[in-house]
Parts: sequence; C-alpha cells; structure tokens
Amino acid sequence: MTIYKAKTTNWRGAVFLDANDQPWLIDAGLRRNGDTDDFYDQFARKQHDSLLPTDQDHHLLAVQLAELMFDAWQRSVRSTTVTAVAAAAKTPGQHVRWRSRAVCPPRVREGTRRGLSVGQLGSVAYVSGTEP
Repeated sequence: MTIYKAKTTNWRGAVFLDANDQPWLIDAGLRRNGDTDDFYDQFARKQHDSLLPTDQDHHLLAVQLAELMFDAWQRSVRSTTVTAVAAAAKTPGQHVRWRSRAVCPPRVREGTRRGLSVGQLGSVAYVSGTEP
C-alpha cells in the first residue's frame, strides 16, 4: 500500500489512491517537529488499514458524484430552455422546437428530487414541476 504526503504550511495529510485512482485523504494533522503530537510521529503509530475508505465511503462518493452529474444536467436543461424561450419571444406566432442534448445521468432514478419530477423516456430526458 502506498500513502502519499500532502502538505501546506504546517499542515500535513496522508492520501491513499484506491484501485480507481480516486484520492482519499485518510489522515491529517499539524507538523510539529520533535513534539510527541507531530503528525508524522502519530501517523507512524496508527494502524493504516483502519484509515482506508470503507464500502460506505465508496457508496457516499457514488451518491455525491451522481448529485453533481444531476446538477450539471439540470443546469444544462435550464440553459437550453431559457435559450428556446428567448428564441420564441423573438419570433411571435411561430413554433420554436428545441431538444436538450443533455441526457439524464444514468445513476439518477426516476422520482422526485427538490420538487422536480425527473425521468427519462428513451434517450430524451424530461423535467416537470417547479423548485420550491
């Protein structure tokens, strides 16, 4: 197992890269050279396996990444919608067709999130409702 050092000013960190090259900050502390509470001295005395990410950590990371993907998708759909509405305002009486190229992230299940109904019909994603 390889642990990498991260440091800034007098703070030190221990970083572990998992099999997917995902970095995990597994420990951190202050550098106090010669003191018993020096980060490096304390880290050397710890059982490193107990600091490694757990299955729950990996699950939480996946949930957070899905949230980030959903938020990016939602911003893209909003932007495309605003552009289409602006185009429609410039051409009264004419239909403006638009299609968002953003596809709902695969990890986001159909359901309600933040007051929005989110789903996917084939490769076309849809959003309905309003945010609170």
